[in-house]
Amino acid sequence: MAVVRVDEWQSGTYAQGRSFGAAGPAVMRRLRLEHAVDPAAAANESIVDLALADRDPDGRVRFEHDVTILQPADPSRRNGWALVDVVNRGTPTVPTYLLGDNRPLFPAPSEPPAGDGYLLEQGWALVYAGWQFDIAAGAALGLRAPILRENGRDIRGTVSYGARPSLNSPRLALAAPGHWAWPVAPGGVATLYEDDVAIPAGRWSIADNGTWALMATGFRAGCTYRCEYETVGAYCAGTGLLALRDVVPWLRGAEGIGHAMLFGVSQSGRVIRQFLSDGLNADESGEPVYEAVMPVIAGARRGQFNCRFGVPGTLPNVPSEVDEIGTWGHVLAASDARGVTPKVMALNTSSEYWRGDGARVHGDEHPAVRVHHVAGTQHPSGGVPQLFEMPILGWKGQHGFNTVDWRPILRALVRQTVDWVEGRIPPGPSVLPEGNELSDRATVLEHFRAMGKATPRVESFAIPEGAVPAVDDVGNEPGGIQLPDVAAPIGVHTGWNVRHPDTGAPLDEMFLMGSTWWFDELPSLADHLAASQLVITDLISRRLVLAGDEHLLLAAAEKRWHAARASRPR
Repeated sequence: MAVVRVDEWQSGTYAQGRSFGAAGPAVMRRLRLEHAVDPAAAANESIVDLALADRDPDGRVRFEHDVTILQPADPSRRNGWALVDVVNRGTPTVPTYLLGDNRPLFPAPSEPPAGDGYLLEQGWALVYAGWQFDIAAGAALGLRAPILRENGRDIRGTVSYGARPSLNSPRLALAAPGHWAWPVAPGGVATLYEDDVAIPAGRWSIADNGTWALMATGFRAGCTYRCEYETVGAYCAGTGLLALRDVVPWLRGAEGIGHAMLFGVSQSGRVIRQFLSDGLNADESGEPVYEAVMPVIAGARRGQFNCRFGVPGTLPNVPSEVDEIGTWGHVLAASDARGVTPKVMALNTSSEYWRGDGARVHGDEHPAVRVHHVAGTQHPSGGVPQLFEMPILGWKGQHGFNTVDWRPILRALVRQTVDWVEGRIPPGPSVLPEGNELSDRATVLEHFRAMGKATPRVESFAIPEGAVPAVDDVGNEPGGIQLPDVAAPIGVHTGWNVRHPDTGAPLDEMFLMGSTWWFDELPSLADHLAASQLVITDLISRRLVLAGDEHLLLAAAEKRWHAARASRPR
């Protein structure tokens, strides 16, 4: 048993009736799906505390989540594939990363953007699935997880929330925007740490039942804070993983879906690693769920997705959330044992290497896995015009942010994966930096210091060890997939940046962000476009860029040249 109730609370024409090529208009349906699972089933044994969750009269554990489905209105125009988007903090990622929509990912819009409509034109069903239990009500997609009880009583425990502010402030939020905070347990103990040093209890307090930490002397920009306090009322967070699993059998039966691919970016890519590590690609009947998964910029990390009193929206901050053995062969061990291994098409940027876990996915050649690295890239895809700060997050670097837009590669990898699953064309080999295309942080950073560039302390990286991409004489990376930005360069592109003095800790790396600076001498626009065209043609021949996206990369090359030219001193 899986989905036991469907509440379809909205259905209608999508995107004001826009026609998506040969597939025609699309429909959008907003649903609440209620699931019921057997806590004693072997398929659910990896879900932490499932046995402590409230049960219905049949002994099942129930929970519900939000799902939005977009697909061609005409069933004959559908291609039989569902792309299940592991929404990031309640917001779909497919519009940004596969449909070319450039609006901010957060907050979640009232209707998922259509972007250029590429996947709908191909007949896909786009399934945006909530899985995170601490998402606040609103346009975001979330999960109503079952509460846990021991001996009939709510459970008390300790919750931990960490943050690094970029501005001085008298208060610190104890939940990410769009999330609710864990309540404070009556009479509970609370401790606040500043750079791992406990602050005396009399100097700070918690306000609004866990929403804020307050300190009269203020929270200082650039310092790392961790607030630990007792809370009450635990939830079975891992049911979010079961929701992602059991939505697929329902799609097959109710929507006629033949193939399903799980897609997730950043936090959501880490959810996919957790999903597979926990052996969840088989349903309660033992049938395989996803034929393919695409974890993007997940590196070798998981998160607080299947634990008691977790904070899923935080970045991994305990060793258990970073896989010591990060290879996909290790992650797929449970799937292999059950004969339900999906095809894995993973992609990472340079930032995952610099934060310390990117190289951990190297080292095995599992036949069901392809892993790619895109040279000279940062965690969030870049673009022109170049950004120098993100005021909504308080982020600011000493260098302008990385401008490389690596998203076109993802669209080609989706096509490769479909061909792979359907047995038409095998995928190309993994493209990763190897041998002398890898180096250590100190060597690479010394290269940039010799160029006169501000560089961060090695010790400031999340995990200050592990190989990072090596660089050539000008500072670009020779390994991995090289887009025209790197293979026909008019600038240098890195996976690291340095915190700006305005945000505190100016010797520390700026987590997840890279840098771009332009050459002083530029070729003519015609020469740059010709060089870029050669690179694009090669990428298309290797099936790393779609032929239909050639114009996007050429347009980006022209914008890049104009941006570089405009940056030159006059």
